[in-house]
Amino acid sequence: MGRTAGRSPDGTRRVILDAAADALVQRGRSASLADIARAAGVTKGGLLYHFGSKEDLLVAVATDIMQSYEDLVEGLIDPDDHEPGRFCRAYVRSCFVPWTPSESAGMSPIVMAMVLDEPRTVAVVGRFTDRLDERLRGDRLPDEIVAVVVAAADGASMQPLWWAGTDPVRRSALEQQLLAMTHQP
Repeated sequence: MGRTAGRSPDGTRRVILDAAADALVQRGRSASLADIARAAGVTKGGLLYHFGSKEDLLVAVATDIMQSYEDLVEGLIDPDDHEPGRFCRAYVRSCFVPWTPSESAGMSPIVMAMVLDEPRTVAVVGRFTDRLDERLRGDRLPDEIVAVVVAAADGASMQPLWWAGTDPVRRSALEQQLLAMTHQP
């Protein structure tokens, strides 16, 4: 199976990254490069051309997830909001964006759990976390408010993993309460 006609190298990388995320959700770390290549419609050699090893692929998946999440948060900043806490509010909103493994494997906490045993992926996540923390600290809100709001939003974002019966009305109310906490009188 050769390179798919009309697909750019970046397009091929994108397809492989998506196939890897899907395979990690379906098979966990036991997903092989051959499984991922087959799902992406490339040969294993083609996959290895773009990502030299399984570890390189996992680092790329983690990098892609972190970049996608950064883009999501940035996109949720209200351009008309110039008050302290605007980044924190975007972060809260991002934690309440619904996801399902089948619809958005690339943003799935399940995928992140699969890649976080590779030291290089831990470094990727560490750099993302440092940037996120810097943005939150520079958001002109008291540290104790940011700490509580972020911890609650993080917990709420993981709630669908351990509580399938999450009431959407209660989740929306929690989101609104957290957003309200970021507005200083």
